[in-house]
Amino acid sequence: MKCLQCSYCSNTFDPFLDLSLEIAKADSLYKALVHFTAAEQLDGGERQYKCERCKHKVRALKQLTIYKAPYTLTIHLKRFRSHFGGQKIDKKVLFGSTLDLKPFVSGPYVSSPAPFILQYMKLVPIVFWFFRVFFLGWERVLFVCSL
Repeated sequence: MKCLQCSYCSNTFDPFLDLSLEIAKADSLYKALVHFTAAEQLDGGERQYKCERCKHKVRALKQLTIYKAPYTLTIHLKRFRSHFGGQKIDKKVLFGSTLDLKPFVSGPYVSSPAPFILQYMKLVPIVFWFFRVFFLGWERVLFVCSL
């Protein structure tokens, strides 16, 4: 979070092994990651941020980035709309055989003089079906990849 009044930055670190990506506005895995890491302005009402330095609610920028990439990453594609009664998003999502995370990383890899490899090799798409009461099937698409 970055306060737009005093420029104070507050960082929270959450370790992860998987990412859940929205695909409603993305036609590729890369674009889904761009949307996931895009800065979002919190500018009013319930969406205001209380700055630790200013001590009151202010406009702020919120951005998610990857600080440290896991050795094996699982990516879940959200294929159902949450606001439309679970309507399925029926579209193709393009992906290559590798995934370069450098544009989405903010951790020590970025400024280090040593050449860190942030490219996942051999993306493997996996489709899971979950069945609930009365055999209503829910599809989950995952990519499993390793550095």
